[in-house]
Amino acid sequence: MDLDKNLILIKPDDIIGKGAIFFSQQIIDAIMKSEEVDVIGFGTSIFLTCSAVNISTNIANIHIHDISLDYIEIPVIGKNEVILFTLKNFPPEKPLETLAKEIDKRLNLSFSSNGQLIVVSRKQNIEKMVTLCLWKLSKMDEIKLMAGGTAINNAVKIALILSKGGIAKEPVSIKLISLETFQRSRVQPPKPITGISIYLGKGQTEIVERHRNIINYIKSKF
Repeated sequence: MDLDKNLILIKPDDIIGKGAIFFSQQIIDAIMKSEEVDVIGFGTSIFLTCSAVNISTNIANIHIHDISLDYIEIPVIGKNEVILFTLKNFPPEKPLETLAKEIDKRLNLSFSSNGQLIVVSRKQNIEKMVTLCLWKLSKMDEIKLMAGGTAINNAVKIALILSKGGIAKEPVSIKLISLETFQRSRVQPPKPITGISIYLGKGQTEIVERHRNIINYIKSKF
């Protein structure tokens, strides 16, 4: 794995002046050259990273094989949430979207007291959302976080606090992460936006080994 050639980093300062289309072009070009690429987004650029990946997989023969969340701390950027994608030019044995639908079938995807679905917005208080998730997980084995657009950053932050922040009474793991396209109905005509689904459950989180190696590689470069 030649990380220098197969790695695309999207940083917070890339939000200014560079859009999802710009990075989707980079992803498609990288896949054409090497058949696989790893895409990493830091902190506030996570929503932009998800959008670029989503566009790429929608318009080209590009498939998501793995998605991981973690923290990374490097001198230039500091400590940030990070999302890592491994993309290839052939589909995985079982697409993440299919696995997500299988989990959905066993969840109560409602907003009732017994519901396991939590929709995250960009204006919500993170601490309150973490408390709500902890309350849900004290009663149920699994919950699903959903967010679209810039709210993806908040959903990732909440998932990492729960799974790696040491706040949960019992260990919480990230079971699965999946991207999809939502239709923003508040505008006319409806506008498609990238959405994320993060499935959390009881247990210990293990980051994909490839992604752990990438984080260590990035740290070594600073």
